[in-house]
Amino acid sequence: KALEIGKSAYTQNCAACHGLEAISGGIAPDLRHLDVGSAGDEWFVERVRNGAVRDGRVYMPKMADYLSQEALWAVRTYLDSVHTEE
Repeated sequence: KALEIGKSAYTQNCAACHGLEAISGGIAPDLRHLDVGSAGDEWFVERVRNGAVRDGRVYMPKMADYLSQEALWAVRTYLDSVHTEE
């Protein structure tokens, strides 16, 4: 169930920048290469909740207002399912 929710939430909220199935063709990171385990979890939660702003430019919006805690971890579960080391 978490995988289905995660794929749906990813498609609706993340795919426009990070690509379908987490395959990025642009400047946004290819999330298939996100570290697995707690190191990747910490980075993922921080970035998704708070976004990314550098030199006043928004590179990723804060998603805390759009994704519930359940949806956030479901997206992480989905990303783990498409993970690749390449």
